[in-house]
Amino acid sequence: MKKTLTLFLACVLSSIASAGIFDVVKDIAIDVAGDVAADYISDLIINYDTDQTGDEKMVAEKYKQRHGALPQSPLVSSYKTEVLPGSRVSRGSQVTFSSTVELVPGQNKQAVNVLETLTIWDNEDNSIELKSTTKSLTGGTTTGGIFNGQFTMTFPADLPKGTYPVTTAITIDGQQVRSDKTYLDIAAVITSFGDEQIALRSSSI
Repeated sequence: MKKTLTLFLACVLSSIASAGIFDVVKDIAIDVAGDVAADYISDLIINYDTDQTGDEKMVAEKYKQRHGALPQSPLVSSYKTEVLPGSRVSRGSQVTFSSTVELVPGQNKQAVNVLETLTIWDNEDNSIELKSTTKSLTGGTTTGGIFNGQFTMTFPADLPKGTYPVTTAITIDGQQVRSDKTYLDIAAVITSFGDEQIALRSSSI
């Protein structure tokens, strides 16, 4: 009797697997998790600020020492980004995407509007934008200088696991000139307190 029952259950499970029901359930679970992540990220509050840490003359002299003369039009000579407080932060903690931009003044003395945009992408389909925020570094009235910008946010403690690409881009008067990408890995990294953490890894593009 037991052997017959075991054989029957094996046949049922085999039929279910053949029908792809397990795959369907798995796909549904992935879709639900994706929808939850999208809701969390779309409601995320992103604060930002900008400070000018170096003047136009400093940047101009540095550029002329290397190249002999200023460019015809303003350009970004350096764009550096980092994630604070480090490569791993606990879920629910504050995360800051910090950047430093060097804007070289042009010979035409043109004032330009330099914008920085941060975009968070879907962890399942990296082509889907979940959240985007843009701030002005110069206000459109500056011809050059060094600027530090920050995007600060707190990711929900129950954000679904996955890898969320985060991109930043610099535009001058609407034209993109620099960009960077960071992968936000929501992973079960166990600390001494048993907490899951968010792991961050960066790569320039």
